[in-house]
Amino acid sequence: GSAAGIVLLPDRSRIAADGEDVSVVEVRVVDAAGRVVPIADDEITFGVTGSGSLIGVGNGDPSSHEADKGSTRRAFNGLCMAIVQATRDAGPATIDATAPGLAPGHAVITCTPATPRPAMP
Repeated sequence: GSAAGIVLLPDRSRIAADGEDVSVVEVRVVDAAGRVVPIADDEITFGVTGSGSLIGVGNGDPSSHEADKGSTRRAFNGLCMAIVQATRDAGPATIDATAPGLAPGHAVITCTPATPRPAMP
């Protein structure tokens, strides 16, 4: 069917709040039945709030000239990805993905308390 919504699938639901740990979020453009739409190329806009930040985006398209650092990425064959990094504050990191004409996607990654590695003087 035609594209109807966005589904976000983090590879990890919990990451360490050490300012370094990351979760790779798979982004799927799906039809009304939840199937990936292989011809979808919608431009997805990402937002991250809480204890995380967006550090990169990608789509696997070798001919794409879009920036890997930014808040938007066009889907390639119905897929793209976002990389979310924890801050040093424990708590939820909320990821939102939107595109015109599609139901938005939403996911939460829990950033758990962590002890940062010792810094060199």
